[in-house]
Amino acid sequence: MKKLCSTLLLSTLFTASSLADESTYSGWGNLHINWQEWGHGASDSDFSQGLIGVEGGMNFEWGEVFGFYDFEGIDRDSGQQTATMNLQAHTYLSDSGLSLFTKVYNTQGTEIKETNSFLGLGYTEIKGDGWWFTPCLPPTTRRFTTSLPPLPTRTDLMVRL
Repeated sequence: MKKLCSTLLLSTLFTASSLADESTYSGWGNLHINWQEWGHGASDSDFSQGLIGVEGGMNFEWGEVFGFYDFEGIDRDSGQQTATMNLQAHTYLSDSGLSLFTKVYNTQGTEIKETNSFLGLGYTEIKGDGWWFTPCLPPTTRRFTTSLPPLPTRTDLMVRL
């Protein structure tokens, strides 16, 4: 599943970049390596991890697209990493600033497989010189989660009998 999500995201980003012609207003992208520590701030968690990722976005006459792919847990042993991808778009509804907002967010790992998809209304006209804010109201959210439980021990099997 990781390979499928990775291929889907990269194919989408390459397809979007190949569509970049005179109808493209702007675009950006980056490759990043990060260290996350969740115990600083409002959380008391001691979770931390290293990750490597790619992200990018483009503006077209018809709308905006943004996506990222993160390979998380690069500091952990093989098999304990996760892959997270996000692909979202605002499709403009006339010149009003309103948009149809669509998003797919997916995380795959050894202990969790989760996909969230959103469909709603967005607004794309809150922006300035070098910044933008595009809020959305997703009235429809679909979530599919598969948590993989640990393998049962012999005691677990005896209790179930």
